[in-house]
Amino acid sequence: AVGRGVAVNGVKQSFTQGNITFTDNVLDMAINGSGFFVLNDAGTNVYSRAGSFQVDRSGTVVNSAGHELMTFNTTETGSPTGGMSPLKIDTSLIQPEATTAVDMSANLDSRALPPSVAWPAA
Repeated sequence: AVGRGVAVNGVKQSFTQGNITFTDNVLDMAINGSGFFVLNDAGTNVYSRAGSFQVDRSGTVVNSAGHELMTFNTTETGSPTGGMSPLKIDTSLIQPEATTAVDMSANLDSRALPPSVAWPAA
C-alpha cells in the first residue's frame, strides 16, 4: 500500500574475525577468535571486540568511552581467586634498585674477528 513508510526487517551483527594490525599504542589489543573484552560501565558489565585502550588519570585501563577494562582477580602467582576488577597500572615512581645479576642469551657472528684489546677484569 502507498504511504505506509519504511520498517526495519531485521538487524544482524557480524562478529567474524577481522584483520589484526599493529599500532604504536602498547595498550591496543586484539582478540583472535571468538570472545569479547569485558568492560565496566558505571557498575554494569558491557562487552566489546574493540581493543583500543589507554590509561586514565587514576591508572585504570579504559576505552575511548571511559569504560574500565575488567580482568579476572588472581593471586600473586596467577591462580584465579574469582570475581573481576578493573585493570590498574601503577604509574607511581618506585625506588631504583641496582642490578645484581644478568641472565643473557646471545647469538654471536662467527665471522667476526676477536677483539684486539683484552677485556678488563671486573
